[in-house]
Amino acid sequence: MVRRTVWVCRSIVAVAISVLAAPLEAHGGGYRAPIPVNPGVGVGVGAAVLPGGAGGPAAPGGRSGPVTAGPRVSSAPSYAQPVGGSAALTAASGGEQTRWQLWWEFNKDAYLQVKATVTATRASGAHPTLEQIDRELLPALSRTLQATRQPDLASACLVALGKILPSASAPALRELFVAGLRNGVQETRETAALALGISRRPWVVDDLLAVMTDDRVGRRLTDRERIDDRTRTFAAYGLGLVAENCDDMKLRGRIIAALRGVLERTTGKDLDLALGAVHGLRLACPAPNVRSLESWTLTQDVVDRLWQFAMRRAGKSEQVVQAQAMLAVARILALDDSGIAVNYTEAIVEELAERESRPVAFAQSAAIAAGFMVRPTDEAACAALRRLAQFGKDRMARSFALIALGQIGGDDNRAFLLKTLAQGHKVTVKPWAALALGVLRHRARAHGSAQASEDRIVGRELLEALNTVKTADARGAFAIALGLAGHASAASGMRALLADNAQQDEFAGYLGIGLALLGDQGAVPLLRDTAKGALRRPHLLRQLAVALGILGDRGAAAYLLELLRAGDLNVATLGSVAGALGQVGDAGCLGPLTKLIGDERVPDLARAFAAAAVGGIVDDDLLPWNASLSLGVNYAAALPSLTDGLSGVLDIL
Repeated sequence: MVRRTVWVCRSIVAVAISVLAAPLEAHGGGYRAPIPVNPGVGVGVGAAVLPGGAGGPAAPGGRSGPVTAGPRVSSAPSYAQPVGGSAALTAASGGEQTRWQLWWEFNKDAYLQVKATVTATRASGAHPTLEQIDRELLPALSRTLQATRQPDLASACLVALGKILPSASAPALRELFVAGLRNGVQETRETAALALGISRRPWVVDDLLAVMTDDRVGRRLTDRERIDDRTRTFAAYGLGLVAENCDDMKLRGRIIAALRGVLERTTGKDLDLALGAVHGLRLACPAPNVRSLESWTLTQDVVDRLWQFAMRRAGKSEQVVQAQAMLAVARILALDDSGIAVNYTEAIVEELAERESRPVAFAQSAAIAAGFMVRPTDEAACAALRRLAQFGKDRMARSFALIALGQIGGDDNRAFLLKTLAQGHKVTVKPWAALALGVLRHRARAHGSAQASEDRIVGRELLEALNTVKTADARGAFAIALGLAGHASAASGMRALLADNAQQDEFAGYLGIGLALLGDQGAVPLLRDTAKGALRRPHLLRQLAVALGILGDRGAAAYLLELLRAGDLNVATLGSVAGALGQVGDAGCLGPLTKLIGDERVPDLARAFAAAAVGGIVDDDLLPWNASLSLGVNYAAALPSLTDGLSGVLDIL
């Protein structure tokens, strides 16, 4: 019963989507809400690294400072169920996995740019100071972590400690992390390993290497005869996070060598660990456009090793990891201008043909990969994507192909997407075509290459779909797409739809996000009023709070804090309030939330969410810590450690 409670707690945010509402149960799904409490890969202010080499939303990449914390609860969509068994998952081709919402929730952070917007609109002095963090937050987190035996609260504090980067000495922080590594609860051990990586501090590398390789030092460190594979896997992800923006190529080289060794020794029995090594290598790999000899050698080595792993003969259980490795190569070479990517692009395009001898996961990953590597001038590759989108056997691969065409852009791809929007099935195809068109126009505007006539054509067709298709599930995608496309003339109609559909939580929530993407200040009063009526409707409340934050409404944080302090919230609403507050809150919220963390009279779960919220507020990163893992992920072919809807690295707040 205790274990069941833990799993339920880790999926609390999950219950947010009203149209998918179901009784909470062990291993229940999670909801990757519009604004994760924390997720934050550090990102520098500048051009984004998006599929197709596009600029636009800021790219997952650099770490600019403290990061937020989040409780060890899921932020993945409630329909993000694991595909297959616990040992290895195979790609899904139908059901909830094919819903457009899942793609949006995994990829939205780069487009919404909530943190950047909120930070830009904060008043002077609204950001917490280092003194506040050291004097108030760090002691509260440390005391709570040492005193609690509740896994969610312990996990929240650990991740917070990894993110906020207080000025406390390394030995003091390391002692807290090591205590987590020695904890008797599996969840706490693996979170401690991941939190070390989230800190991005060079001094954690030795500890993470020892844990990942399960050597004598690691076993002494964890006080175990053998380190379990899940903890080792999270250490692999952690090493990738540390190396991702490290300027020390020798340190990167050490990490890459260790991850490569793990990958080469992988078997069908430790696939989660292999997948952690794949993603760790991708994060640790220097960008191919860095021209130092040492950097270039590392890049070539990582690309070669990942590709060899992806193409080697293997059993069915390993093929999911191989498909992820192929996609990892595409992510590394997305900005390559040296010509090395050409041969890999050709090989990836071959996988779009859905060959009988290959698992469906390869076609899915190839479609996503093409969005990163193919250019509009590559007519053969674009034609192959269009064929897959129109005639492919696997529904998920077809959907990913549509998105890739939007990411690549170009006149022919735009024409194809417009035709697909007009003629496709209203639920299974139109939403994907709409999102692809939104992405295409968003990319063009970010590059300064948008043409008013093209914007009007795409906007007009998207608005027509919104007004004529009556299925709420599909209409949310049209609202998001209109926002991405910047079709400002749709704002008044979308406000009217929000007023008329305020009881349809999912549709209303996405209308709010679409209005925020349009920058529609006229929607603020309506969004405020609708949010006040959504107290017991967590999905809608969180979406609207995010929308208000994007639009610069400073009253949203005060309202959320009032709700959190009142204490009369169910579990799902509590998660939504804390999640949104972590993104739109400021220094004024830090004191009350810190007191909540340390108040033992308050339920542990409320304290965990308070830790998540306060971590979000002090976060200086502009994107979630796991955004570079989430962007362009093949979630249809995943393993539990990556995402299972509640306890993978993509599901952790």
